Amino acid sequence: MTESWEEVSWEYDTADKEWIVEYEAKRDGVVSRHLSLLISDSIENVHKSLLEELKTLYPGTSPVEVTVLSVKRADEVDDDFGEHSLFME
Repeated sequence: MTESWEEVSWEYDTADKEWIVEYEAKRDGVVSRHLSLLISDSIENVHKSLLEELKTLYPGTSPVEVTVLSVKRADEVDDDFGEHSLFME
C-alpha cells in the first residue's frame, strides 16, 4: 500500500544556512551594488559560491574589482519588520 502525502516522512539536510552577502563590483568604471542570498554550510563555501556568482555575472577577461560590504547569516539578521521579514513565505 502506498503512503499518503501526510504519511511520508521528509528529511532535510539542516547543515546548510542562508547567507546574505552585500557587495559592490566595479568593471570598466561602472559600479554595481549587489545583494545576494547564498546557501552554504560554511563561510568558506560562501566565498566559493560568491566567486561562482561573479563568474556568471561578469564573464570575460576584463578585471572586476569586488568590495564585500557585509556577510551575515540570514537567521541572524534583525530588522524592524520581524524575524525573517526579508523573505516571503
